[in-house]
Amino acid sequence: MKRTNGELKLLFRKKRNGQTYLSKQFYVLPLQITVPYYQDNDGTAFLNPLNMGGGVMGEDHLRTEIELEENSQVLFTNLSATKIFKSHEDEYSLLENEFTVGKDAQFEYLPDYCIPYEEADVEQKTIIRLKESSYLFAVDHITPGRVSSGEQFAYRRYMTDFKLYIEDRLAAIERADIRPNQMDLTRIGMLGEYRDYVTVFIYCDHIGEDYMAVLRALMAEQMSGERNSNCGCSLIEKNLVTVKMLGDSNIAMRKAVDKVWRLSREMLLGKPGVRLRKT
Repeated sequence: MKRTNGELKLLFRKKRNGQTYLSKQFYVLPLQITVPYYQDNDGTAFLNPLNMGGGVMGEDHLRTEIELEENSQVLFTNLSATKIFKSHEDEYSLLENEFTVGKDAQFEYLPDYCIPYEEADVEQKTIIRLKESSYLFAVDHITPGRVSSGEQFAYRRYMTDFKLYIEDRLAAIERADIRPNQMDLTRIGMLGEYRDYVTVFIYCDHIGEDYMAVLRALMAEQMSGERNSNCGCSLIEKNLVTVKMLGDSNIAMRKAVDKVWRLSREMLLGKPGVRLRKT
């Protein structure tokens, strides 16, 4: 068991005036947060976590726990991509996230992608627990690393484990264990000709055929308009949608996710997307 050397625990509640506020917080550096801010008219708290160390070191074990009480609304997004630095032999970085979303609460989880450096070794584990009346939009984005520095798939290992529970029932699992030196990522069943892999989970208690029809049309438009990309969506069970995207540009993938996020906000929450603050 790795010793935790960075920790963040947050509890959100809703005021009588409709505004969600940070009721309790606890942190151990290097993890911290900015003061929640408000870009919507419905009191949604926008949250930017911070890593005061500038990135994730080889021996780091960073844990984040966020709880949304009944009717609260939180949007989580990083100010920038997360850098995963080199791990020495027999070391690895561990990032653990656990999010609990209460009755009629809304959680939008839009982290920027991770950039694993050469010889980085990282495990990222995320657990999200929902109620039947909760709302979730969650993104998991796997990248090839520092491509601009010639480090495409130069990391040692990138493992992601994502679990989604609805009323304590395991509803979805997304796992990837990428070891570029031990596997051929270009073969069928792996990444093939692509470099970036994105998964989006959307849960809402009133997803209907009208939403699915517009989402499928958006996916078709994305494939026809963006070179060297592929994507699709499916209703894996009642009220739970997954979107899969493959591409060779993290910028293009972020734009595609933004389109899906805005569509979901408009059709499922009845509010527009906003320009996310990154400074």
